Amino acid sequence: MIAVNGALYGTTNSGGLSGDGTVFSITTAGTEEVLHSFGSGTDGAYPEAGLIDVKGTLYGTTSHGGANGTGLVFALAP
Repeated sequence: MIAVNGALYGTTNSGGLSGDGTVFSITTAGTEEVLHSFGSGTDGAYPEAGLIDVKGTLYGTTSHGGANGTGLVFALAP
């Protein structure tokens, strides 16, 4: 998990709409939100490792999906 602007962000390796993982946020008040649900093929599947924050954009990796099916680097502006 990573803290950015008062919220915590993380990934799950499973779950979401197709079971291929999610990016989520949790506020300090306990409000949870799924920001992205992986599984459409080109957007990747099964997020790995942690997220990093670069000037307000979150970056991470997946182990599957993408153009060649072997994972990708994704960016998400929460």
